[in-house]
Formats: sequence, structure tokens, C-alpha cells
Amino acid sequence: PIGPHPFLSLLYFHGAYAMSFFFILSGVVLTYGYNELTVIGHDVRRFYLARLARLYPAYAVVHLLGLFWLSIPLPEQWAKWVFINLLSTLGLQAWFQHAFFYGVNSGSWSISVEFFLYALFPVLLPSMKWLTLTVGTPRLCLYITLLSGFIGLADYVFEGQGTGIYYMLPFLRLPEFLLGITVGLALLKPGANAPRLWLYVFPLAVIVTLTAATLDIPGLWTRANIVVVPAFAFLIYASARLEQQKRPDWRSGFVRVLVYLGESSYCFFLAQLIPLIWLDSKPALAWRRDFLEHYPTFLLWLIALVVALAGAVALHELVEKPARRAILRRMEGNPTRRLGASTG
Repeated sequence: PIGPHPFLSLLYFHGAYAMSFFFILSGVVLTYGYNELTVIGHDVRRFYLARLARLYPAYAVVHLLGLFWLSIPLPEQWAKWVFINLLSTLGLQAWFQHAFFYGVNSGSWSISVEFFLYALFPVLLPSMKWLTLTVGTPRLCLYITLLSGFIGLADYVFEGQGTGIYYMLPFLRLPEFLLGITVGLALLKPGANAPRLWLYVFPLAVIVTLTAATLDIPGLWTRANIVVVPAFAFLIYASARLEQQKRPDWRSGFVRVLVYLGESSYCFFLAQLIPLIWLDSKPALAWRRDFLEHYPTFLLWLIALVVALAGAVALHELVEKPARRAILRRMEGNPTRRLGASTG
């Protein structure tokens, strides 16, 4: 249970809108970090290897943990279990409706989408550069937003035919990623000073939050794409512009904590579902029921959050960082696969 208040229930239910934020932000960050990427063979290979080193080791460890801890198939389900989790191992689960619902760590479907978007990025980046020059950034953002909103209506038109498929299919998330690339290219250009930018950012954040929390839109979340996708894009753009103009004090302890949380956020994303899935498992039902008879619900959520954060830090420090360093160091040993220090 997440609380008796209808507003809280609706707020948590619409938290899935954040996936649009995630895919837009992914396009922005990649464009910002790899704006000089070309379609030349060795450049593309360097990019793919850097992405593999960054994403796959932690992903594989969490997948293995899920296999041995959370997944206990019945004898008649072994064939399905093997097939679905093999898809997850290969990062292909988002292409198969039943796979992304019943895989070991079902939340990893978005990583499967990311693999698809990363595979296309070396071609998408120069294409979007050309489009921004020929069409213009504002018009291009408008066209992509309309495309995203149009695709989002599929759940409304074909309601009940393949629940979740319009929300999780990789190529249907492509417009959000393209919008992120466009925003990233705009951020690479000098921007006018805007000391009152927060006057735009805060109201927009409030409007998006209230919209997501109060509109009880039936069906899945893609129906609201026409509203939340452009709002998130502008929120990211405005916040990044403000950061460019008012650089934070990187020596500040608070800023360092925020940066570290950002660096380990991928591991947090992977780790956060483990305690939540366990709380929904049969062995945990009796314990959870007994706990909630004596303590408030928010305390259970707080414990789950602390466990997820601890798991994220452990995964970041013990798996992600050393594995990434080892892979990049091995690749740098080959002159034809040398990876620059800027690979994120």
C-alpha cells in the first residue's frame, strides 16, 4: 500500500510519466557528451564499447541476482522462464510483450530500449544536426512533439489490445530520444543570459507535477505524451541553461553528494526494484502484513529506499566502476580501439 489518500495514489500511479523524462534526458546527455561523434568505423566502435562498459556489468549482476533470488519457476514454466530471461540477458526483452512483464527484473525493460537507442545514436546525431540547420530547432521540436503525441494516442485507439506494448516498445520511444538530441544540440550553442530563468522552470515543474498527479487519464501513460513530453523537454533545457550560466560550487559538500548520487543513479535504477519485488513476493507477505500492523506505511517505504540506496552504492563501487575501468583499459591496449578519456 502507498497510502490511503487518493492524491498520493494518483501521484504514484502517474510516476510512470518519468520514463518520458528519462528518454529525453538520455538524448540530451549523449548529445552533450558525444557531440563530435562521427559515423567513421573506429569512432562508432569506441562509442559502443564505452556504452557497453558503462551499462552492461551492473545490468548483468542484477540480472543474475534476480535469477537466483527472485525467480523460482514451476516445472511447466521452465521453457518460458529460459526464453524470457535469455531475452533479458541479451537486452531484447522490451520487444516482446510477455518478456518485459515477466522477466526477472521487469523494470529493466527501459534498459532494453536504451540499447536500441544507443545502437541508432551514431546515425541519429548527424541526421538531427542536419535537420536543426534546415528546419530550425523550435519547429523541429514542435514536429517531434506532435509525432510523440500522435503515437501516444495508440493506447486510446487500440485500447485493450496488447496492454503496455505502446508504452514499452523501443521504436515508439524514439521520438522522445530525438527530442532529447535536439535539446542537446541547442544547449551546445551559446544561450542568452536569462537571470530570471527560474521563473519559467519552477512554474513549469509545478504544472507538470499537478497535471501528472490530478488527471485521472484512463489507460496507459502514453496518452498524455502531447502534454508531458514538451514540458519535460523544456524543463531539462531551462535547468541546463541555468546551470551553464550559474556554475555551482563543485567544492561544496552538498553539490558533491548530488553529483555522486547522479553518478550512481543508474545503479539505483537497477537496484530499486529488488526490495520492492521482494516485498510483493509470497515469502514476504506475512512479514509485511505484521510490519504494517505495528508501523506506518511510510516507514516501510523509507526502509526500502535505504536498502535500495545501499545496494546502489555497493553496485556502483564494487561492480560498475571497476568493471568499466577494466573494460576500457583493455580496449585502450589496442591502438585501433583506443577510447578517449571523455567517454562517459
